Amino acid sequence: METKNNGRAIFVLFLTVFIDLLGFGIILPILPLYAEQFGAKPNEATLLVAIYSLMQFLFTPLWLNFIISCHRTCSMGN
Repeated sequence: METKNNGRAIFVLFLTVFIDLLGFGIILPILPLYAEQFGAKPNEATLLVAIYSLMQFLFTPLWLNFIISCHRTCSMGN
């Protein structure tokens, strides 16, 4: 039974990483176009990418805890 729970936890972890990487795949290629359109300097665009990466680093564990707690609540039937 425990291996089934470990499999679900690994699935949630991989799904979270996939969503993060998908975000990078969508945001980073179009960021220079938006930066140029809004008149941002190259340093400002670089700072934007750095802040985006920092926020993902900070909030991914929180999001993962939220998903796990929702899963536990749904599993208990509450």
